[in-house]
Amino acid sequence: MAQYNPISIAKNSEYGGLINRIPNEPYKGQYIYTYPNTNDNPDQVEYPEPCENTVGTYHTHSARIDGDGSPEYFSDTDMNLADEKGWTFYLGTPEGRMKTYTPWKNRPNGTNPNPLKGAQTTTKPGYLPIK
Repeated sequence: MAQYNPISIAKNSEYGGLINRIPNEPYKGQYIYTYPNTNDNPDQVEYPEPCENTVGTYHTHSARIDGDGSPEYFSDTDMNLADEKGWTFYLGTPEGRMKTYTPWKNRPNGTNPNPLKGAQTTTKPGYLPIK
């Protein structure tokens, strides 16, 4: 995301892709990501078709976003999809922050500070804390 976030801002278009867990040896349990996709839209991005090994998504917010929220935060659409799929979402924001959204059902011990949504955290720029 660190590479595509400045491009996203400059072109005012969202970029995004999927994160997949590798199921087979010798890389079993490690992660790969799809090449970033864009449909040159400032408010949304179409992801590639997920597979059974998809565990998350990443995307950027453009310099401007219309709709249901600030470009510095996950939109309701993002959070609802993450909760529905049970996937962790990563976000690059126009101010250069990298954020993580963890769906409520993936939080340790089922803890959820907000019963309606999962947790949003800010990570180091360009760093995806995949475990």
